[in-house]
Amino acid sequence: MVGVDLQFDMAMRRGCYRGAGSRWMIGITAAAVVTLLLFALPTFWGDEGNDASIDPQQRLLARVVFAEGTFEPMPGKIAIARTVLNRVEDDAFPNELEAVVYQRNAFTAVTVRSRLWRLSKDPRQMNDLQKRRWEESLKAAAAAMNGRGDPRIIAYRVTTTRGGEGYFRQLEPVVTLGNHRFYKHAD
Repeated sequence: MVGVDLQFDMAMRRGCYRGAGSRWMIGITAAAVVTLLLFALPTFWGDEGNDASIDPQQRLLARVVFAEGTFEPMPGKIAIARTVLNRVEDDAFPNELEAVVYQRNAFTAVTVRSRLWRLSKDPRQMNDLQKRRWEESLKAAAAAMNGRGDPRIIAYRVTTTRGGEGYFRQLEPVVTLGNHRFYKHAD
């Protein structure tokens, strides 16, 4: 039996064994190919595991909400989404949602490509808690797009954040929700 095992090992190293082991290897290879086709390639081709029924604008807005306010209560999530939408309508900011979201230094989680921002690109990779928070973010984005939230707010910051006071001095605080303080243009 030792001779057979040694012979098998040597044949496997040369890649010329055609016994039961090769059928096993073919099975493993086939499984790897199927896994690649089902999971890796659709992401590579641009299908990010996203539900096609969700509007791309809502998805982008939800990504900001998820990355910036995943631990906030629903009113805070809606206010974050509303801030983004209000900026689109404000003359001081770009007039396209994507331009506002990707504006340099506008949203920290987007600028630094936070873990939550990257994770929101493919919700299939989320754990159960993150999936619930993603669903909340989608609902908050939809609510803001349907007019919920304060139409005056144009900025927010985490209440414990230091720096950027120059910009926020020219704004007037409106409300604090969760860990975010929301601002409007000073009258």
